[in-house]
Amino acid sequence: MTTRFARDPRALSRLTLEAVVVLPPGRDEATVVGDAGPAVWALSRDPTTVEELTALLRLSEGEVASVTTAVARLRNCGALVELPTAHADR
Repeated sequence: MTTRFARDPRALSRLTLEAVVVLPPGRDEATVVGDAGPAVWALSRDPTTVEELTALLRLSEGEVASVTTAVARLRNCGALVELPTAHADR
């Protein structure tokens, strides 16, 4: 089963062309994620997966690592949340 995730609606953010700056709820420090970060943040308003992001961004296999890294950093800081299994089939 593929893990679906979406933005935490309580996270504050600012997008630039080169990075997204996020302040997750309950955190005192912002996290800056470059590379694919702005695209991942923009496209994760709705539930999504790494595979769907890769397809939407039309990335090659070699470029998938930047999406995976951005998703991991945003999830680790609490800005992206894993969705319950009930959302997995959408």
